[in-house]
Amino acid sequence: MNSRSTRTGIWICPLALLLTAAACREGGVLPASARAAGADGRPVAAADTAPVLRRLWEGTEPDFWSAAVSPDGRYVSEIDWSTGDLALLDLVDGQVRRLTDKGPWDQVVAWAETSSFSPDGRRLAYTYWSDERWGYEIRVIDTDGSNESVVLPHPDEIAWIHVHDWTPDGQRLLATLYLTPPNEQGFLMERVQLSLVDIRTGETEALQLITPRGVWEGPQRAELSPDGRFAVFDLVLGEGPDAHRDVFAAALDGSGDWQLVTGPQNDRFMGWAPDGRSILFHSDRGLSEGIWRLPVREGRPAGPPQLVRSNVWQLSPIGSAKDGKYYFGVTTQRPQIHTASIDIDGGRLLTSPAAVSDRMEVSSNRAVWSPDGQYLAYLLETDVRVSQSKIVVRPVSGGDGREIDVPLSKLHDLLWLADSRSVLLVAEVPLAGGRGLYRYDLEGGSLEMLAAPADLRIPMLGGSRDARIFYRWDWDADTGVSTLYAWDLETKRDRTIATMPGLTWQPTPSPDGGQVAFVHSDPETGANRLMILPAAGGSAAPIEVTGGYGRLGSLANIAWSPDGRFLLVRGQDDERQVAVLWRIPVSGGQPLKLLEQPAGMGLRGLRLNATGDRIAFNSGELRGEVWVMEGLR
Repeated sequence: MNSRSTRTGIWICPLALLLTAAACREGGVLPASARAAGADGRPVAAADTAPVLRRLWEGTEPDFWSAAVSPDGRYVSEIDWSTGDLALLDLVDGQVRRLTDKGPWDQVVAWAETSSFSPDGRRLAYTYWSDERWGYEIRVIDTDGSNESVVLPHPDEIAWIHVHDWTPDGQRLLATLYLTPPNEQGFLMERVQLSLVDIRTGETEALQLITPRGVWEGPQRAELSPDGRFAVFDLVLGEGPDAHRDVFAAALDGSGDWQLVTGPQNDRFMGWAPDGRSILFHSDRGLSEGIWRLPVREGRPAGPPQLVRSNVWQLSPIGSAKDGKYYFGVTTQRPQIHTASIDIDGGRLLTSPAAVSDRMEVSSNRAVWSPDGQYLAYLLETDVRVSQSKIVVRPVSGGDGREIDVPLSKLHDLLWLADSRSVLLVAEVPLAGGRGLYRYDLEGGSLEMLAAPADLRIPMLGGSRDARIFYRWDWDADTGVSTLYAWDLETKRDRTIATMPGLTWQPTPSPDGGQVAFVHSDPETGANRLMILPAAGGSAAPIEVTGGYGRLGSLANIAWSPDGRFLLVRGQDDERQVAVLWRIPVSGGQPLKLLEQPAGMGLRGLRLNATGDRIAFNSGELRGEVWVMEGLR
């Protein structure tokens, strides 16, 4: 399963009212043919009457990055990540209703993502990861949950799809297609393309080719003008500390593309005003972050940008309703890295899990302990608007962590090397359209690429102690057979270690490198179980647990005890909506429950230190608010 999109934290201060808040994600660059013809960033006085900001809802956060608002302003689409189903949040009664019913995670590894309401509000188009086709596709469903259909079945050359908008006649969709080179699948990207997709035939028409800075780079938001003649979208320009978002436009008749909003500031597209005479964007230009409006005529700037509302910090755009009200989300609480002392042999936690930081304006994940036991390192998502990440190295003995800016646009994973002075990083490769593997010296700051996107076959790190062999899996949707591979960093080649029917995931090597544990889904029943496989290859054997696997729930996130006797595994009880930390003997026997937390983001990314007496994981409830901006003139 892939990981969700991450969000960042924020503060919103509408005039004298200070509100705790937060938000979202990513980018790309236009070809050299793109022409700058836009606003220079000089502010104009705000309107005499400032719009009113009003909170509509608070609770367990909808997926704001995937969200869209219905034309009447009553519903916000979201993803119920407890199941992966497409859902609607009713802003009137606060209830969430699932539109799809794909089944629990331990039976169906599939999920919905980005979505958009049709102009009449009766249908939703959405991106769907299909376990049957083993790839992303576009589906359309009525807002009452009926008449679901597949518009664009997963083609081999498409690795990801972002659904943005509908044409005014309701016949085509505006979507970003992330395309792979011929005969390649997975995380290697060749180009990113803004396209129109016919909902009747599934035919695609290229609208704008975007040269990506990295695999997930592309428009964070794109929207068609009310007359359907122009598409406006935002992209990231520049690298490292100079990276920033700007706003672009392209004509649907193919007559050209141009830049609408320019400058070194972060300018995030929010959407068209309903009258089609201006666009809204969020920017840090001026003395604070706020909402700006740019007059537009014939798809081009018709004046300088106007400040609509100041002191609105890092909102997450959702969209406008037909009556002109604008909806946005903020995140008020997010998961963080937690640590605790553990007695594995005794089967208990010695201390309650505690967050390593109380900074709620950022999100931390991917914790790893240094081999010498002195440090905990993790990734800090500081500004996903331009896909930036930091490494934090925190002394285990106490004290503040050191935040390290790495000269890469997006970090996905890290792993300590044996010297405890350097780490391996999986990160986006600028202008290459894929992920690379790097060695980074934490003391000297030197960066060395070890594997380019064309050679790298691992999306995330999970390797041997010498950081030479890494394990991954693949699944053939036609045959239903999974293949486990060992990828060698020196040769840049895969070695097949096992094939078996059914889904497999989370291959994790034992401390001595002799075995690999993984989760397997039985092709007949869909039930999860843990398997052990010799790292050299051979037959996989299940770990037999007393009472069977039924009560353990959906399994993921495996960690070995240092002596190789136990596995710590995250299970999820879907009925009670809790995540459970289990200790399971590798030789089989009675599973022992160590900890329960609310499901969702609880107990993710389990990591044990070298001595097995400290555990780290990502946990915490994700909460947010939906706001509306009224009175925009």
